[in-house]
Amino acid sequence: MITYNFFGEDFIIEEYSGNVNEQEFALLKRDEIDQTDYGKIQGIVMDLRKAKFKFGKQGFERLMAFLIKNKDILRNKSIAILTKTMEQLNFGYLFMDHLGEHLSPIKIEHFSTKKEAFRWLTTN
Repeated sequence: MITYNFFGEDFIIEEYSGNVNEQEFALLKRDEIDQTDYGKIQGIVMDLRKAKFKFGKQGFERLMAFLIKNKDILRNKSIAILTKTMEQLNFGYLFMDHLGEHLSPIKIEHFSTKKEAFRWLTTN
């Protein structure tokens, strides 16, 4: 399951829990775009600490293709990724490397606490 909420006017926190697949991720992005003034969002916290990723290489590639095809949704945004496990950290690095390669420049960093992530986003 993925939910999102605002913190401040310009930031969204996405909370991922349980089993997460690429379709759910794409649906979340579409919902955020449709339900918010997404163009004004400056930063995103992706809290992956309760998530288990249930897609393989092809699913990950479909997710990246969706984001690259819709690259304007991430333009001028900073992304803070919160992780706790090695699987989450690996997903975060793959996400960062792949998007950094195709959507340059994009600012993505990893953190272990919301406080660190919020500090980076608000000063970045």
